[in-house]
Amino acid sequence: MAAAQFSDDAYNKNINEMGDTGGTLIGNWFEERVLRDACGEGRSVPQRHLRRSGLLQDFTKMPSGGPRKMDNTFDRMYGPKQNVKHVPFSKQIGGGEDDIFGDRPIAETLQAAGRIPRQGAKEITSRQARLEAAEEAVQEEEAIVDKLANERYFETTTGRHFERPLESQSQRAEHLRQSFKLELLHGPAPDRKLALANEGIEVPAHVHYSNLEAPTHGRMSMADPRMRSDMQSSAAGGVNMFGKHSEFTKPVGECLLGLSKDEELDTMYQGLKQSNPFRTLGSAKPRGPNFGAVPSLASLKENIHRQIGEIWGPQGYVVLRQRLFDCSDEEGFVKKGSVLAVLREQLQLSPADVGDAELSVYLAQLITMKKDELHVGALMSSLRPPLPLKVRRQVIDTFEALEPVDGAVRLGPWLDRIPDPTLRDTITAAFGAEGDPDVVRDMPVTEAVFLELLSDLAPFADLSVLL
Repeated sequence: MAAAQFSDDAYNKNINEMGDTGGTLIGNWFEERVLRDACGEGRSVPQRHLRRSGLLQDFTKMPSGGPRKMDNTFDRMYGPKQNVKHVPFSKQIGGGEDDIFGDRPIAETLQAAGRIPRQGAKEITSRQARLEAAEEAVQEEEAIVDKLANERYFETTTGRHFERPLESQSQRAEHLRQSFKLELLHGPAPDRKLALANEGIEVPAHVHYSNLEAPTHGRMSMADPRMRSDMQSSAAGGVNMFGKHSEFTKPVGECLLGLSKDEELDTMYQGLKQSNPFRTLGSAKPRGPNFGAVPSLASLKENIHRQIGEIWGPQGYVVLRQRLFDCSDEEGFVKKGSVLAVLREQLQLSPADVGDAELSVYLAQLITMKKDELHVGALMSSLRPPLPLKVRRQVIDTFEALEPVDGAVRLGPWLDRIPDPTLRDTITAAFGAEGDPDVVRDMPVTEAVFLELLSDLAPFADLSVLL
């Protein structure tokens, strides 16, 4: 009996229609037989009987020969899986050496792409050079933008539209607003001479900070007789005011002063009365070896101070102030370059004494109001040695003894009290009248100017003659 491949009989559709059964509706016996005859294997694996020992006792027991071999429905319908990518022909043609399928490399073809570079060595070098030049140009532009963003402007909108009057021509307001807030809160203002008598607040500016005692509340209180009783401290027997020792707390047998401890301590206390507990070590050079190689502001000022005394003599700071005012404007501001020229050329300050970097940093710190200009008064106040508090008090007493009128005294009566003709000529030259003191005899001198003049003369002159 033969059946066509696509007939109903081939798929068991009409077999035994007249019989009592409905026919075989599973499997495809004709196709199975053809496949088995052709290749020895059909679409489905023929079932075989597996012997199982003890089946009735244990249904979960696995057979000794392993599980039953079954067929895979996907493999039976679609065939074995192959790791092959589905690539359209438009990608396959001209694919070059690329592995477009992903399973194996493709042999080299005549396609140039992939084997021959599209750019030569010259083009690659030129492109790298253009990239470096562009990067350098962008960095220069960014540096300029950052410099403009960090530029410091000393002009204000008010100062640009309105002109500020000169300090030399400014006058005190005629109608002052009087307020007594401080008097109501703290009482009447104390005499300023009380503070000038306190040695605890003395700050020598030309002393290295490692050799200087800091002005503290305790030091100020110990120097004031009215506040000394409020401080709890022992006798100052060390190198500074709060230097302590333990001789007065040791037992009699351990006291190193002697067997009569009370008598020895009394002798020690009597000797401490003659010493000055507020003394400082002094010197612009540090005493500690760790600070010797570090540049200090005190050493810089000391070198300039010594050079002023050697070149210009006793009136050194007066001459320096005049040279600086010759280069300044009406308000007393002088450029930083002009100050360097005065110190290097006229004062003959060599770089061996004071380095260029140290001097530039020092002058830059004094520039506060303008971009590259500093005030002559600020430079002089910082450079010269300050007057001790006791001497400052004597200067104020001398000014008050000259009987000031409206806060100023005449220069003539003070010049008549000075016996040294050299000092009289120096003071006359300081006010711009060399050799003719009669020109400045009626010039009014305020307390601030009087104090500044004596501060300029004090480093190299004897103030006892002037006071």
